[in-house]
Parts: sequence; C-alpha cells; structure tokens
Amino acid sequence: MIEAADIYRVYFHGPAYQVVERAWWDGDQMFGLMATNLGKNHDPAERPTLMAPRLIELCFQTAGLWQLAVHGQMGLPQHIDQVRVWGSSDLAKTPLYALVTPSSQQGSFDAEVVDTAGNCYVHLSAYRTVAVPVDAEAVKALQAVMSLEPVTV
Repeated sequence: MIEAADIYRVYFHGPAYQVVERAWWDGDQMFGLMATNLGKNHDPAERPTLMAPRLIELCFQTAGLWQLAVHGQMGLPQHIDQVRVWGSSDLAKTPLYALVTPSSQQGSFDAEVVDTAGNCYVHLSAYRTVAVPVDAEAVKALQAVMSLEPVTV
C-alpha cells in the first residue's frame, strides 16, 4: 500500500487534485482510494461540471501509479476510447475507489470509480498514456513501497 505522502513526492498535483489517499495492487488490478476534504474543484464552486473531473483524475493517477511502479515511467493522458459518467460523487455515502485494469496486450487501461456498494460513477475504456521523464530515485522509492519489481518491455 502506498500513501498520499509518498504519491505526491512523485506527482506534481496541487492540493485540489491530490485525489489519491492511498493505492495498492492485488496482482490483477490497481486500486486507488479517493481522498476526502479536497476543497474546491473550481471557482465559483457552485457552478456544475459535466464530466466529474476529479473522478476521472482518480483513474488517471491510479493507472499512473501502476505505470510508475512497473515501467518506471510517468504517463500523462494521451487517449481515451470512451468516458461514461453516472451521477455525482457528491451522492456517494461511502468511500470511492478507482479500479484500474492494465492491458499489456493493448497498452491501455480500463478503469472505473465505484463505491463500496458497487455503484459505478465513472468508467474509462482503453485509456492510454504518453511517457514523460521522471526522477529515477523517486520512482525507486515508489517501487519499493508498492513491492512491484520493474518489468523490462
């Protein structure tokens, strides 16, 4: 399990988008627990958004943690085949989790944000990233915390 303090030593996000409280790998999927008390998403806060930007970002960052740990690369969003949003995370009564499934054959991720009752709020299909340089020492620390060994591609 990796905690937010370790995650945001590598990630560059400001407080409003430090959306991952903790993350872990079960051998098949990467999980990211949504942080609480993030403050305003935008200003003015009462204006609605259409696409749940922080829930989508939770998927991006959770997938990125897997990519950092396994490949030693930071990935920024490049492409998504489809994004589906079902309701506001404000309606969630329980914690929210990103469930990210990497596909090594496709070079992409499928991801969804669910609550503990199994209600789905967001689903991303075939999310792909573009690699950007990252501090090698920070990645080694992340890999050690997550207990994932780098894979040669």
